[in-house]
Amino acid sequence: MATHEAPARFFLWGVSHRTAPLAVRELWALDRAEAARAAADFHAITGGQVVVLATCNRTESYFYCAEEPPLAALKEALAAIKGRAADPHGRAVFHTHAGVETVQHLFEVASGLDSQILGETEIQGQVRDALKLAREGGACGGDMGRLFDHALRAGKRVRSETRLSEGVLSAGQAGVLLAGRVVGDLRRVEALLVGSGEIGALTARALVAAGVRRLRVTSRTEEHARALAREFSAEAVPFEDAKTVMAASDLVISSTSAPSCLFDKASLAPFLRRRADRPLVVIDLAVPRDFAPDTAEIECVFLHDLDDIEAIVAQSQTAREAEVPRARLIVEEEARKFAAVHAFRLEVEPVVRAFIEAADSWQREELARRAEELPPEARDKVAAIVRRLVHKVLFAPLNRLKALRNRGDLTPEALALVREIFEVGTDGDDPDRHTKE
Repeated sequence: MATHEAPARFFLWGVSHRTAPLAVRELWALDRAEAARAAADFHAITGGQVVVLATCNRTESYFYCAEEPPLAALKEALAAIKGRAADPHGRAVFHTHAGVETVQHLFEVASGLDSQILGETEIQGQVRDALKLAREGGACGGDMGRLFDHALRAGKRVRSETRLSEGVLSAGQAGVLLAGRVVGDLRRVEALLVGSGEIGALTARALVAAGVRRLRVTSRTEEHARALAREFSAEAVPFEDAKTVMAASDLVISSTSAPSCLFDKASLAPFLRRRADRPLVVIDLAVPRDFAPDTAEIECVFLHDLDDIEAIVAQSQTAREAEVPRARLIVEEEARKFAAVHAFRLEVEPVVRAFIEAADSWQREELARRAEELPPEARDKVAAIVRRLVHKVLFAPLNRLKALRNRGDLTPEALALVREIFEVGTDGDDPDRHTKE
């Protein structure tokens, strides 16, 4: 891809479904509090701006800093947050990008091109939430904010100008579709939904649309389970009764944000012992997984996880794959645009600063020259008035300069003209030129 020179100080380090299987990804999955802590810790380590994007299929950290982030220190910090060894699966699971490759990757992520479910739309909200979390924690500055804002605009453009997201399945929809293939007619099924978050709501909607005979909802937060149950005319179940309800269900779909497994063979076997001849289909959409792998050893349980829905997703996205080349062209165009604007902004900011410093210098020089003509008690007041007047005069042109820069309409020729007209940032500039009579 032909692009402008890469923004030299953007970096990415992370793990995703592209580089690691679910069993590895779940080791590094972060909840909201952990993501906030990671952003703060990484900010302290690098001294730069940081946004941590944590979803069910990726844990990626984006940096804007003077030097390449120290990966060993980042791994140790992440391991401390997760309470495990720094590198239990080797370096291969982590991927890195620098410069414009980081920009390109983030834009592909925000547009749904890099998602496990091609074109899925939930990633837009997740990117927006990651940026908000980093800003709230003080880890994200203006440069990283502009990168993520542009990524969101690029993703929106892909969705509006292509059919990449047309007919896309959410993880919940894909899970229900898989359940239908395993169980058969869902209209005869009693289902238990574990988890009341965004994926849980999408799953509930898909189950109701499929016409399940009975839907029950449970969550570690009981009021959330009740709210979701009311929305879909389902039955809320206390979380402590979840295992008992599983024993009476045909299908369980789970999608909590628990930091570790909620159920395993030892805890479930006593409840499921009496239904050995009646299958229980469990579809685990959580990362980390809610059901330990050994749950599949229970005779009546048929356990599926996110990796198992890939075949379902592949079949549903065949038509959308034709839109990928067009979507990539948009992403590449937007990445080039951002890279050019960012690089040029680095040239504009010094001019703006020099402009303001020169104006301040001119006013100080003039006030010093005229000081003897003013009564001592009036000098501070006159100095304040002059300073306010100068800043008012500069306000409109400087804002216009910044607006042109932000839109990408400020050309190098125009910037050179600004320097020449106001003699800003040029050798031999005479600060008295603008104050002499």
